[in-house]
Amino acid sequence: MIFKDQNGSGNFKNLILSLLEKAMKIGLLPQGMEPGEHQDFQRNAFDIKAQLLGEFKVEINRTELSISRNRQKAVLAYLLLNRDRKIDRHTLANKFWGENETALNSLNVIISQLRDAFRKAMPRHEVIMTDGCLYYLNPALKIGVDANLLVKNYRNGNEAEICKQHDKALSYYMGGACLYNGFFLENLPLEGLDWIYGEREQLQQKWLVMLERLCSRFFEEEKHEFVVEFGERILDIVPHFEAIHEVIIRSHLAMDRIDYARHQYQFYLFIMESLDIPPSTRIGNLLNDRAA
Repeated sequence: MIFKDQNGSGNFKNLILSLLEKAMKIGLLPQGMEPGEHQDFQRNAFDIKAQLLGEFKVEINRTELSISRNRQKAVLAYLLLNRDRKIDRHTLANKFWGENETALNSLNVIISQLRDAFRKAMPRHEVIMTDGCLYYLNPALKIGVDANLLVKNYRNGNEAEICKQHDKALSYYMGGACLYNGFFLENLPLEGLDWIYGEREQLQQKWLVMLERLCSRFFEEEKHEFVVEFGERILDIVPHFEAIHEVIIRSHLAMDRIDYARHQYQFYLFIMESLDIPPSTRIGNLLNDRAA
């Protein structure tokens, strides 16, 4: 599932944040519950804070780490994303340079440049560690990575739902939704870095699932005006998100706004046809059932 407008993703995040704050104020979302570590990320309560969603940024004591080359950013992003793993240097070199004679040398240069940048920013700590042929990040440092925290909130939300702890699940989903600031490594070129595209797709899918779960909760609470408002903002960016079309149509029908429901369905059909995607008969049956 791809965004209609990549450049608008950051602005969309601000819309989502404002809508979630509104949802809490009117009692649609639980307040005062701990939705994972995203609050620490917002407060910058880490030795190293890494933003991989949207524009790449790594901060140490609120000062941005000084690295400018895309390959440096991509290698560091991979190490951050795999924060709890030790990665074989040959595996890392092949992932970024392929199987050629200069791959290891190129990797060594990048690692050396990254170490120099970290030493200038935090001279008391070694950040990129070595264990034989393995690279890893210093486990003694508290490192916050937005992409990892989003996945953690997503998984915790799913586990809470399985345990029928619905308010707790929503709190995790809210925390995860707030962390999304745009595409994974949004401004980095994908040429030769297919793994970025895979991560980008997976993280976007998890974010959208969390938004859909939140929207479904608003529908269950019969806050249909809010469902429409929240859902339309999602469709601004992902116009072919079928589950959101469906819940908006259901909300219009619940408010006896038949014409609005029909208009939404026509918009849904137009989007599906333009993308050559067969429309869902279930969504079409919503209006047929109401007419009957």
